[in-house]
Amino acid sequence: MALFISHASALRMLMSPRLSSLVRYARLADDDAIALESEPSAIDESVSRLCVLLGISEIELGRIDLIVRRGTSRKSTSRVRYHSWSGSMPRGAFLRVADGLYLSTPEFCFLQLAGSLPMTDLLLLGMALCGSYFPADTERGFVDGSPTTSVSKLTAFLADAKRCKGVDRARSATAHLVDGARSPMESSLLLVLTLPRTMGGFGLAKPTLNGMVRLSDGARAIFGYPILRPDLLFPGALLIIEYLGRAFHKDPERDIRRELALRHDGFDVQFVSIGQIMDSRQLYEIVKRVASATGKKMRPASAAIVAKRIALIDRLIPKRENVLDGECLRYERTWWALPRCLA
Repeated sequence: MALFISHASALRMLMSPRLSSLVRYARLADDDAIALESEPSAIDESVSRLCVLLGISEIELGRIDLIVRRGTSRKSTSRVRYHSWSGSMPRGAFLRVADGLYLSTPEFCFLQLAGSLPMTDLLLLGMALCGSYFPADTERGFVDGSPTTSVSKLTAFLADAKRCKGVDRARSATAHLVDGARSPMESSLLLVLTLPRTMGGFGLAKPTLNGMVRLSDGARAIFGYPILRPDLLFPGALLIIEYLGRAFHKDPERDIRRELALRHDGFDVQFVSIGQIMDSRQLYEIVKRVASATGKKMRPASAAIVAKRIALIDRLIPKRENVLDGECLRYERTWWALPRCLA
């Protein structure tokens, strides 16, 4: 029996550091060779074989999501959750991991979950897939990794996924994504600043996340390296926002040299802490500075927009009780995050 693993199960396998060596050698399956099972059989044996291949126990594997052909006789159990699929399969939907074992690609996972996730969660998922981290049940709340997809890849995949469930929501979310985030806080800050006002954001121009900045000889002499990767860069305005989180800013003297080098090359640098982001007055001052630098005219917000903004910030920004030891954050775990055993 061929297993076509989907939804959250495929997502966790793709993003798990424990399983990275297995996924690294997976290749896109031949689209013409994809034939979803019509009558799943010997599922217990197949799941046991999967655990051996992955090197994890059935407890660690948990309940597995499988995609099957619509019309299949299917009844979910404590071990398996079935999802039906009808119509044509988008190109590039599966990775072939081994004989009879297929994983939904990151792009297909994004589409599969688009139908059930709230829009804000879908945006956070997309930012993580296009970034170099993934939410996990760990002390930090996430694990480091490499981007598994990009905004351009998601856009291309969804363009081919015509009339698929959730495709409109997935396309809408993808339009607001940016590549390159290194942490949940970078993603949250970007979304608060750039989402349209109708979604609760401030509607500012999209910056580049952790993009490469080549320093002049003078700036290089100050910093000691030829290249910098600022957190948020608004290219047209030469404005940089640096989030002062402990995960990436552990050396104050290096940060000072970094700032001096950027200012030497004409950049305006704005440092932001979690305390400022959580304080509405300070956050609005930051927004006004970005708007002024990028030529964005700020309009007064209606009561409806203010309510949406409060709801968005409440979902994206950690609560005060989740700020530990000054600047360390404890993120609320989403149900699709990596469990501790796979982190």
